[in-house]
Amino acid sequence: MGESGEKLKQDTKRFVKSIFSRYYSKIARKFIEEPTRIASREFGFNLFDKGIVRHLSFRTKDELIEYLRRNNPSDCYYSSALYINPTASMDAKGWMGAELIFDIDADHIPTNCKVEHDRWLCLSCGCEGVGEVPDKCPNCGGDKLEQRVWFCEGCLIAAKREAMKLLDILSSDFGIREDTVNIYFSGHRGFHIHVSGEVEGLDQNARREIADYLLCVGLDPTIYLDRMIISKGVNGAKLRMIRALYDFISSTSIEGFSAIGLGRRGVEAIVNSRDRILEKVLEGEFDGIAREIGVANLRKLIAKVVEYLAVRIDPVVTLDTHRLIRLPGSLHGKTGFIKARVGSSMESLEDYDPLSEAMPFRNSDEQVKLYVHLSPRFRVGEEYFGPFKDEYVYLPLQPALLLLCKGVAYISS
Repeated sequence: MGESGEKLKQDTKRFVKSIFSRYYSKIARKFIEEPTRIASREFGFNLFDKGIVRHLSFRTKDELIEYLRRNNPSDCYYSSALYINPTASMDAKGWMGAELIFDIDADHIPTNCKVEHDRWLCLSCGCEGVGEVPDKCPNCGGDKLEQRVWFCEGCLIAAKREAMKLLDILSSDFGIREDTVNIYFSGHRGFHIHVSGEVEGLDQNARREIADYLLCVGLDPTIYLDRMIISKGVNGAKLRMIRALYDFISSTSIEGFSAIGLGRRGVEAIVNSRDRILEKVLEGEFDGIAREIGVANLRKLIAKVVEYLAVRIDPVVTLDTHRLIRLPGSLHGKTGFIKARVGSSMESLEDYDPLSEAMPFRNSDEQVKLYVHLSPRFRVGEEYFGPFKDEYVYLPLQPALLLLCKGVAYISS
């Protein structure tokens, strides 16, 4: 590369800071959302040169914007909780309630694309690999391994699918009104769903019950092997179980059935008598299904459906009644994308494209020269870039910022 590694890092950090400063000085006011009852919120920030600062409070959006302009943070957070004294220590703040927050991240969702774009690096010997991080480096046996995750359309589609499942359950099972829900793209690999109103008074135990319900914790699939007929008013989890089982049987291939451990007899029975078995699913005739495909195979099918029914939220976020959550409208320090508001409805989420709509510099014609160590092919806006490996490239500002924030590229002089 012909330039010292340390100088490259410092030049890159200065450039990223300058771009974030441009955003908070000239653009942020358009996107930053003022949290409801802002004076009762705690704020925290990750500053480029000073690290984490928190226990701050602002009375107005103008005060908040001025702080962002002066301090230029890499990441911005505010409390889901409402406090009497938000600047006090945790035990003296005076908790008054908290929004119910759900974090859906591709980190918690199995996707095939991770094998293609997620990487790891051994900090001891420099060995690199793709996919899941091993317990120890296969080259030197060391355990100092750094994970380098990426995000792509596949990750975001998977996260969107989970978020839509969540929204459906919040509405149909919990009676949550749409006007109390706000959906956001997190700025990285998923979505945040904020729920306000009556739920703000829920304690940690109540939030744990909600999280367990969504994750199907302790759900025994065998309790559904009884007569559950849609036409007789089955609803909630039972109705979702029936529908999911119907969808899975109707759409899964021979290879798919084999992959979940069904025996040859069971697979052949389903494929040869699929329509009849689907009728039995709708009629709740599980005894009849068991006779056709075998009890063991039926249990495997039900177990797979339970896995599908679970909404892959991060329960730690939902349980935390003092959580600092990323500020809507702020930049994500690992991507340079905005934590952007999607809307309140499933329809708004279904039509939302984060890679196009959360770009703060979408209209910039600035070109940036980078040295890229390693990057998969990726999309920003309507354009695709890469893959790149140990090469100099000129890129538009937004994709360049993404590579720099991800730590896979350096500003080239």
